Amino acid sequence: GRVSVEGFVSNAGARSIVSAPTVRDLVGDLGDLRLGTYTPFAVISRRDPASSLQSYVPVSLIEALGPGAGVRLQGDDRLFVFGRDDISFLN
Repeated sequence: GRVSVEGFVSNAGARSIVSAPTVRDLVGDLGDLRLGTYTPFAVISRRDPASSLQSYVPVSLIEALGPGAGVRLQGDDRLFVFGRDDISFLN
């Protein structure tokens, strides 16, 4: 029952799924992001409990941290947040 946030964040680490059931609960709001965070894209790494297959779910931080229902997390999800320099390197 844990989720974690990693990468280009100030608050990296694991949290209980009970206290952070959504990306917004895990990260905070847009104002909590570090200067230089790439907000159009982040990735949730998720393992299917039945098959143990790893999948990657793209997430827009702009949408996930904005108003609305939010992006739900599952136990053992890992959210990877990127900086603009990370994305520039990938391009």
